[in-house]
Amino acid sequence: MGWYYSNDATRGDIILEITKTNSTDEGSFKTLRKCFRGNTMYALHESGKHGELRKWIGVYLLQRGTSNSPGWGYKPMDETMEPYYYACPVSYLDEADEPVSEGAKKWRAKVRGLAAERKAKKPKKGEVWSLVGCSIPQVTLLSLKPLRGRCPNGVTYRIKRSLLGEIVA
Repeated sequence: MGWYYSNDATRGDIILEITKTNSTDEGSFKTLRKCFRGNTMYALHESGKHGELRKWIGVYLLQRGTSNSPGWGYKPMDETMEPYYYACPVSYLDEADEPVSEGAKKWRAKVRGLAAERKAKKPKKGEVWSLVGCSIPQVTLLSLKPLRGRCPNGVTYRIKRSLLGEIVA
């Protein structure tokens, strides 16, 4: 699918449009939960014919327009499209119905795998971590917000989380 823009829409207008509840004689659409990771919105939706409702996950990229199109726009996707965005809350996966396609199964597995990696890589104060792509071999974490560490020669640095490698001790 492509992008949908509106010249006079704000980001909030776009979000309201995506998540508005619809109900007709033929079926209904309702957003149960939504969250944002930057300009990516993850939503748990429920839709279908009355009595045959399914819960599924939508992924929406939100973007400000250009000077030619000054409003906001969005790109709608769902889990069956295997979008390359994996920061969906695991709780949404738990609440949604079973995936209806192999693509959705693969996407959910990737979301769960990356969530487990992030959880395993959660630093704790006092741990010694190796650093990646840095001349400093390792640091002892002194604080988490902001992330600061002391290197072996006693100098304290503020550290980007992306530089954390593996736990040394």
